[in-house]
Amino acid sequence: MRVLHLPNNAASQISTLVRAQRSIGLDARGLVIDPHVIQTSEGIRFIAPIEPHMGWVRRRWQAVRRLVEIASAVQRADVVHWHS
Repeated sequence: MRVLHLPNNAASQISTLVRAQRSIGLDARGLVIDPHVIQTSEGIRFIAPIEPHMGWVRRRWQAVRRLVEIASAVQRADVVHWHS
């Protein structure tokens, strides 16, 4: 079973669950927006935040790339857990 955890790694919850689910044989992954230095990041892929100082065209392009990455990860997963 493929499990995906999105989008906030509050209190390292996503990374803890990903490690635990992998230890019992699940294909668990995390996809997190805005990583934090204090939190652990094992088993998680980060999506770069949209840079506010860039021009509007480049910000839109970054937003589209983020949506495509998230949509492909969700499409691949059997189960999606949303953490907020």
